[in-house]
Amino acid sequence: ETEAPRRVPVGQEGVPEAAEAVGESAEDRKARKRAEAALRQKLSPYRKKQSALEKEMDQLQQKLSALEEQLSDPDLYDDSGKTRLKELLAEQATATARLEEVEAQWLEVSEEVETLEAELAG
Repeated sequence: ETEAPRRVPVGQEGVPEAAEAVGESAEDRKARKRAEAALRQKLSPYRKKQSALEKEMDQLQQKLSALEEQLSDPDLYDDSGKTRLKELLAEQATATARLEEVEAQWLEVSEEVETLEAELAG
């Protein structure tokens, strides 16, 4: 007699079951799951920080765009607009410096996120 073929969900053909794939015991699987959960928990604050930094970068870029638009006003370059011009240029310099700081922080956090995600992936 021949055995009836085992039904495999669509898209799962050729994919071994978790325990068969790695040959791990239930205890090993639990330990792996705990380690993955710990990594995800460690990753969470970095992702939140990354998101907050992205939001701040967007806000700073919008502010810089608005400042550039204001700086394109030809009246600022008359004698009567010199004071306002200096204020806008100072704001632009401050926003540009802050944007550079935030971008550097974002790069550091993103590298940490990538490292932790790589550990989580295997």
